[in-house]
Amino acid sequence: GDGEDIRVNLTGRAEAARLPTMLSSRLRQRLQGSFDYRLDLTIPKTIDNDSRPFRASFSSELDGLAWDLPAPLGKLPAEKRSFRANLIAPPNGNPRLRIAYGELSTDLEFGGSDGKTVTSGYIALGPAPAAPPDQAGLRLIVAQPSADLANWQALLATDDSNDRRMVNLRRIALNVNRLTWRKRSLGRIALRATRVDHTWEGQVDTAYAVGTFRYDIGSKAGSSLKLDLDGLTIPK
Repeated sequence: GDGEDIRVNLTGRAEAARLPTMLSSRLRQRLQGSFDYRLDLTIPKTIDNDSRPFRASFSSELDGLAWDLPAPLGKLPAEKRSFRANLIAPPNGNPRLRIAYGELSTDLEFGGSDGKTVTSGYIALGPAPAAPPDQAGLRLIVAQPSADLANWQALLATDDSNDRRMVNLRRIALNVNRLTWRKRSLGRIALRATRVDHTWEGQVDTAYAVGTFRYDIGSKAGSSLKLDLDGLTIPK
């Protein structure tokens, strides 16, 4: 019953500069300000194989926090943006983390020798999958009306060699109606890709090219990209 659990409820105010290192460095360095939060913990009274899971729930409207991220994730200090994170750690299984922030949602299972590698789950920017993840590896799902490649390239190019959250990325589904690069329109893009070992294979449909591709990474001969295109338009 409920008497088996110890419940702790905390409220406080956090400063961006003092956030824990579990948030990757490329995201922490783009934070400024402070915000109010609520933290609810459910701690099993005993810790053994029959214990109920440890649960942690973090929530905030992030009022007072500035986050310099590409649209639609960035926010100004005066904006309120709901952030919810729920962690479940069973005694005989891998911990699972679910996050909801604006149009971003995640459902991640962690494992590996250090407990920090994503063994399964998804990161979605746009509508989340209807069903929970049932395959090994990480899925990245992006469905957006528009995106600026230059802004995302600047974010992803930040050195974050200690971050292992994306090391097990296995599947990508990308749909953007209007892609731009430094204010130049590149049209639409739809991409599906799956990785097996060191090889990505998939389909791409853009305003300039339609077809399939195979991208080998990390081989002894170096990386290689093979394209089989049904059509190709060279932009002027």
